[in-house]
Amino acid sequence: MTAPTKPEQESLLTLALMAAFADGGKSESERAAFQLKELFSSLTDQARSLHERYAGEIRQRASTLNPGQLLGLVRGNPGGELPI
Repeated sequence: MTAPTKPEQESLLTLALMAAFADGGKSESERAAFQLKELFSSLTDQARSLHERYAGEIRQRASTLNPGQLLGLVRGNPGGELPI
């Protein structure tokens, strides 16, 4: 099974919230669910904005990476020299 796409996730969340509110009650869990949806929506919008803002710079910097040096950093060898 594959993970749901972004539109599918949003549709499922909306459907779940609609079902929760269908009984006309305003339970604490329903209010919390609504607040979570609003927060999730806000964070998603912020993430899209950051992606649009920095994607070009990230791609440019990634194209200049030295794989050997990066591997050295991952292994805890900041100089980038690979051990023999």
